[in-house]
Amino acid sequence: MFETMLDRRYTRRSVLAGLGATAALPILAACQPQVVEVEKVQVVEKEVPIERVVTQVVEKEVEKVVTVEVEKAVEVEKLVTVQVVEQVDREVERVVTVEVEKAIEVVKEVVVERPVEVVKEVEKVEIVEVEVTRVVQQRTVRATFPTNNPRAQSYYLDDVATAWKNEFPHITLDMVVAPYGEWATKHRAMIASDTAPTVWVRDDTHIWGNAHQGNIREITSYVLSTPPGELDDLHMLKATVDSKGRHWSIPRNIFTSALVYNEKTFEDAGVPAPTDNWTREDFEEAGKAITTDVNGRHPGDEGFDKDNVDIWGHWARPFISSDYMPLVYQFGGSVLKDDEMNSNWDSPEVRDAFEWLVGTMHTQFFAPTPKDHGLGAQDAHLAGKIAMSAHLQTTESYWPTSGLTMNAVAYPQIGGEQRATTQMGHQFMIYSKDPDPDAGWEFIKWHATTPEIIQGIFTKGDYGLPALRTLWDQPAITEHPFPAKNLSAFIDPMDDGWAMDHPRGIAYDKWVWPIAFGIWMQAWEGAVTVDEALAEIHEKVQAALDEAVETSVLLNP
Repeated sequence: MFETMLDRRYTRRSVLAGLGATAALPILAACQPQVVEVEKVQVVEKEVPIERVVTQVVEKEVEKVVTVEVEKAVEVEKLVTVQVVEQVDREVERVVTVEVEKAIEVVKEVVVERPVEVVKEVEKVEIVEVEVTRVVQQRTVRATFPTNNPRAQSYYLDDVATAWKNEFPHITLDMVVAPYGEWATKHRAMIASDTAPTVWVRDDTHIWGNAHQGNIREITSYVLSTPPGELDDLHMLKATVDSKGRHWSIPRNIFTSALVYNEKTFEDAGVPAPTDNWTREDFEEAGKAITTDVNGRHPGDEGFDKDNVDIWGHWARPFISSDYMPLVYQFGGSVLKDDEMNSNWDSPEVRDAFEWLVGTMHTQFFAPTPKDHGLGAQDAHLAGKIAMSAHLQTTESYWPTSGLTMNAVAYPQIGGEQRATTQMGHQFMIYSKDPDPDAGWEFIKWHATTPEIIQGIFTKGDYGLPALRTLWDQPAITEHPFPAKNLSAFIDPMDDGWAMDHPRGIAYDKWVWPIAFGIWMQAWEGAVTVDEALAEIHEKVQAALDEAVETSVLLNP
């Protein structure tokens, strides 16, 4: 999920190129040995008018006509065959032989009264150089991307731009990058003024809203016409295919949620580090054992001062993608019913997940409330003042480049019978009003499927894993220094099939989350109970969905 980014100046660079091509087209006439077809000539006893045998050979548009004259032949009793064999090698010499079909005693030798005429021809081959000028119309792709640090800006403005210019010199890449906050504001303004770029990326949760509003182009024809194999290794390629089988985007990068922890905090507290097999009880016991107030007491100890905690065991963030939805899935729930036209916020599964998460702050006291953060919670986590958090891979760009002692394990199974975490990503989209969508498709397909290009989204862009699955076990990824060390904690859930798609759809994008978040935060802060918050969310979300159904807003875009 895109979150609050660092402020940086808006950056723009264009990659310009033109194409002129010439080619020499030599026209060569190769003179290879040829065998002329056999023709039969009947020779009779008496003298006859001159009989001509004509053989015509055509090679490389050069016509050769050969005439053999037989004025008189020796008297024979049988039919003979005349075979003409021609050898052409610049100078063509024809040799004519007379062959008797079968042996005849009286015929010892065949004599012609005068020699057969030998014809010599010299063939001239002229080499012509033809200069061909190919006129290619210069085209332009306008692209805009959020970048959160100088390395990410360099990835796009240097690496991507240079590689594109070298491979597609006839398509200019006009690219703008900026920190997310600035980028998002300007991007919304460009859409409103019909000046949006050809391509951009957004969270996959926003695809349906953009499609419904007519901002993006359906790309089904491009996807289906792509040769087999070129898109097959893009993880979550079908995540944004609608109920009619239409494609609206292709994935650029993917990220999942795992449990990230500060190794030093665990070591200092004498608590064993998390493992991939942690249970709910393991999680709660470690969180309470690490949480320590200024007097050295822990939750459950007599005199524990929850308002003056020095070190917290867990950071329960109000992030639905990383913190809440994994729990909803583990408890077997969903925030919308299967038809996505009815709220499910009043279900027991949704309530159990929300109650446990809020309870880490307000009943078990091993996670800080929003007002307890003081030092920014993320800074506190990295500095060792918070031991653990559910971390959505892609925000490491905010972390210091040195001095970290962070590691990661797979998200623990807190509730229910199934293990689950969320997966989501950033998707390439093509602007619906751009005059050259073909150029836009060429760019996003190249960007997403070219290994040496897309791997930089992880190694320099700090935006999660490339969607191209074939790179996940390659040295460029596995040997790249990752701030949370154990990258497999984020990859294994996708490989093993328990990374579940984050909620998406027009209903979720336009109403569910905007309505739910404000009410949810009240329960986060302890101003209302979990039951009160969920009842209000359910009522308001359902009312919005009912209105949308009545006005056909929820129909496919």
